[in-house]
Amino acid sequence: MNKVYYTIGEVSSILELPINTIRFWESEFSQLRPSKGKHRIRKYTLGQIELIRKIKDLLYVQRFTIEGARQQLRVEKFVPSKYHGGQEPQSAPEPALPAKRASLDKSPAIPASDLGRIRQQLEQIIALCKQARNE
Repeated sequence: MNKVYYTIGEVSSILELPINTIRFWESEFSQLRPSKGKHRIRKYTLGQIELIRKIKDLLYVQRFTIEGARQQLRVEKFVPSKYHGGQEPQSAPEPALPAKRASLDKSPAIPASDLGRIRQQLEQIIALCKQARNE
């Protein structure tokens, strides 16, 4: 399936992301602006899919905030591949399938000495929330 443009549903499936997440990222990242055809259907290029994959990596794997990811894209001067901006060849290559989901589920190791402190702080936060609710 060699395509020039992909629908939001196809992008969602390729990158294993909910459609509403992709739409939200469009409002947060100025670089992500798919063209819209008749009936306002979003059309993503391979370069835009590459950009979404980069945003996903920054947010889910590297644990950046949205603002941090925006800044990182600016610092890296991230420019999607030559397939960005409607410059695609007639027969564009298929985007690579995403890595197994397990790679996203790996969280950074937290030293055991910090876990007790974190747990205590969370319990204090919960107690404050309960106290505020009862007031």
